[in-house]
Amino acid sequence: VKFKIVCLRPKKDFTDNGVKPPSIFDVIYFEKFNANSVKLIQNADVLILPAVGEVIDTKVFEKSSIKLIQVTGAGFDRVDEKKLRKLNINVCNVTGANSNSVAEYCIGNAISLLRSIKIADKLINLGKFSEVRKQIIEEDLFELQGLNACFIGLGPIGACVAGYFHKFGCKIFCNDIKSLQKSFLNNLGAKQITLEEVFKIGDIISIHLPLNHSTKNLINRQKLNLMKSNAILINASRGGIINENDLAKALLNKKIRGAVLDVFKDEPIKKNNPLLNLPEEIKKAVILTPHIAGVTKQSWNYLFKESWQNVENFLNGKPLKYLVN
Repeated sequence: VKFKIVCLRPKKDFTDNGVKPPSIFDVIYFEKFNANSVKLIQNADVLILPAVGEVIDTKVFEKSSIKLIQVTGAGFDRVDEKKLRKLNINVCNVTGANSNSVAEYCIGNAISLLRSIKIADKLINLGKFSEVRKQIIEEDLFELQGLNACFIGLGPIGACVAGYFHKFGCKIFCNDIKSLQKSFLNNLGAKQITLEEVFKIGDIISIHLPLNHSTKNLINRQKLNLMKSNAILINASRGGIINENDLAKALLNKKIRGAVLDVFKDEPIKKNNPLLNLPEEIKKAVILTPHIAGVTKQSWNYLFKESWQNVENFLNGKPLKYLVN
């Protein structure tokens, strides 16, 4: 008997990355969650779910035969894992698969802002070589060496990103709800500090948290007001953790040097989002990308292989990896 799998991402995502599901699976693919997929989910054994997309109501699963929801990514906020546990439905993600991808994204964009690459590229193409050179030198250009790099959330991705910044010569400071192992901190020459201290001393502050009740709007006006005027804020984890209205005001008032955002409260980002409507003078220090920090050929190949392997192990009675509930 073939197991029935509903996959809410197109087959092309897998084939383009050289990954095929095991032959014991009968897989039906959808481009995204919709009414047609709901009907088939009712009778499926497993749901394969992209980490990015709309939240799915738990009611969809109440009378279904689903035993496992496998997320092809780290974030699992599209479903309520606690309510699904009560329905005896396992929820798994894949952690650490895109750690290097996210780390490179954070490093690259931090350097771009510290060296004013965005405005330099724009103005040199307008024939303003001398003007832009003078301008960005006057605004101060920084290298990573010796800067305070602070990380909020030190799971597999946050820890990897911190390691990258350490290799570039940054002083590393960590904030996490758990006490971090001394061996980890010692390897990075790092110190664990409070959230308030992060915002007071950070030259670069990088967020690596899940979105939940305790992290929603965690970064607000009060925290932003503590930041150095030359500091950079990076969020490549989940939208909703930063209050976007408060961040837009901080940027507008030049309270901080700049921001790098790969994630937003609403995705796709809405046209009236204040971060899209900043003056050009402010936009030069803001980098916005469409939730692609962890997307590389290598990371997707690993994510997809791990996802299918986890599903196969589960249906064959073997222990699950990455269980979140």
